[in-house]
Amino acid sequence: VGDLNTVISDMAYNPVDGKIYGVDELSQLVTIDKLTAAVEVVGPVGVTTNTLACDDQGNFYCNRYGWESVYTFTLETLSQPQLLVEKLDSYSKYVQSIEWSPKDGKLYYASFNVSVTNVSKSFFYEIDTATGEFINHTDLIHEMTALIIPTEGGPVGEWSQPTEQVSGIQM
Repeated sequence: VGDLNTVISDMAYNPVDGKIYGVDELSQLVTIDKLTAAVEVVGPVGVTTNTLACDDQGNFYCNRYGWESVYTFTLETLSQPQLLVEKLDSYSKYVQSIEWSPKDGKLYYASFNVSVTNVSKSFFYEIDTATGEFINHTDLIHEMTALIIPTEGGPVGEWSQPTEQVSGIQM
């Protein structure tokens, strides 16, 4: 479609206003025009982040880069996100991805880190958006750089068939 002319680390679709949002390298929330790829700055997110997810009510979610926490905000509370989860089991200092599932209303968060001793670890979390409780499903062996949660009733490809439950993790 076009060149964004900026580095976008993550994107999310907001079904409330029909816009695609992104987070740029300065932790600013931006909109991305679907037809022209024009990028417009909405404003700075109140935490340093490189992830973005949005639920069906227009609530956004992001990690705090370099910390073990996840935040939530709306367009109105963009500059002052609310802490949702603190003290995840991983130190998210490298690659992360976060996605909201319309099926169960939970966040799914993947984090990859390389420690100062050159030990790499990947983590996969399920996060309850109402309570902030989380489950660390597994310590994955390989880096996971993106999460995609297909919606039921959408186009079906060879790699997925929509189901009622998650049957596994595919990388």
